[in-house]
Amino acid sequence: STYIGGVVFLVFHLIIYGLMCYTCLGANPGSCTRICPLGYDYCSTTLAYLARSCLLSFSVTVAENMITKECCSEDLCNGAKQTGVFVPLLLAPLAIITLFI
Repeated sequence: STYIGGVVFLVFHLIIYGLMCYTCLGANPGSCTRICPLGYDYCSTTLAYLARSCLLSFSVTVAENMITKECCSEDLCNGAKQTGVFVPLLLAPLAIITLFI
């Protein structure tokens, strides 16, 4: 009886509030879920990288793309994704070395 009441409350709460998103800082979103208030339609993931350095003109667009924001509209869609190799970071040293050879 208590279990059924809890499930009914959760479903009712989800219907009233809606979307469920991860809302935390860091790489492990598993413990920071939140039911969004009414009117919040999207979950977001913002990735930022801070570094100060000298750049060649062709690498400016690569640097501009290092800050990204992804938005999605399904429950818990802004969780951790499998990480891959960020190709521009691998190619930048190769391009710089090529200039000096």
